[in-house]
Amino acid sequence: MNETNVSAGDGSPAHPTGRVEATHTRRSVAGDGTHWGPVWDVMRTLGTLHGAEHVRLVVWFD
Repeated sequence: MNETNVSAGDGSPAHPTGRVEATHTRRSVAGDGTHWGPVWDVMRTLGTLHGAEHVRLVVWFD
């Protein structure tokens, strides 16, 4: 196995085991440009019509 540690390319230090660890943000995994975009569009529309304080997203995992 290669003993060289690989950095994430952003100047952050390499993980001791050689793994590259990525930092994810909500925007990068569920932002407007992802498959979640239409959900946020509907929620914004509902917030405009009924007030943001009356709009909630409830998720259930079974």
